[in-house]
Amino acid sequence: MTEQPGTPDHGPDETPQDPQAGPAGPQTPDAGPQRPAPPQYGLRSADLGLPSPYEQYRAREQAERDRHAREQAAHAAQTAWPYRQLPGGGGRGQQPGWGPQPWPGHEAAQFAPMDPPTPMPRPRTLHWAYWLILAAALLGVLGTVWTYTHLDFNALIDQGIRQAEAQTGETLTSSMRDAMVPVTIGALVVVQLISIGLYTMVAVFIRRGRHWARVLGTVFAAISLAGLFSSNLFDAAQVIVGVAAIVLSWMPLSAAYFANAKLVRDHQRFQRFQSHR
Repeated sequence: MTEQPGTPDHGPDETPQDPQAGPAGPQTPDAGPQRPAPPQYGLRSADLGLPSPYEQYRAREQAERDRHAREQAAHAAQTAWPYRQLPGGGGRGQQPGWGPQPWPGHEAAQFAPMDPPTPMPRPRTLHWAYWLILAAALLGVLGTVWTYTHLDFNALIDQGIRQAEAQTGETLTSSMRDAMVPVTIGALVVVQLISIGLYTMVAVFIRRGRHWARVLGTVFAAISLAGLFSSNLFDAAQVIVGVAAIVLSWMPLSAAYFANAKLVRDHQRFQRFQSHR
């Protein structure tokens, strides 16, 4: 077989080389364009060593609460008023923990829950008011005893009988007159016992910080002013002592204690309401 001139000698699997391309080097396979790695489905954040979205949210929420708790503690340490104002404009009398729960980055975070209100120690003004009210009740008893021992009840009863006969036009028998003496004395004793009970009730509940008892005591003190110029010294002393006790219950320290006691009761009532839901 004769070879054709100008035809290079190569095998059937060999490709002709460009004479201007230089010597052929080792052939490398063409890698082509890089493809992204396929997504790994089914992996959790814990598998990758990362906190879950829920854990991240709880961490941010806890950090926000801690920050507000520090701000509230610093504010409470700077004021002695029982109404603690929340940072950000909570206002006077804002009940602790009665607002919406804070969301990270939300304006409602100013209503972050606070610790339960601390009961305020009872001031001396209320101690004095308590004992003065009881002393006024005792003076009322002494005044009643003095009245019984220094007045002629028979004369008073005869005067009452004459007035009743003049109004009704009937004459009372001697037995009816004799029956009116123990009835009158018993009625006076009952009235005195009711008065002692009212004084004691007002004193006890004022000592506990109940506002309604303070208002009731104020009404009683205003009514008792009519006996200030009585000829009975015990009655006059009872009025003075009772008024002094009510004035002490309205002093600034006493008012702060009443406000704090109401705040504590409201918080306890709210806690009981939550526990029964």
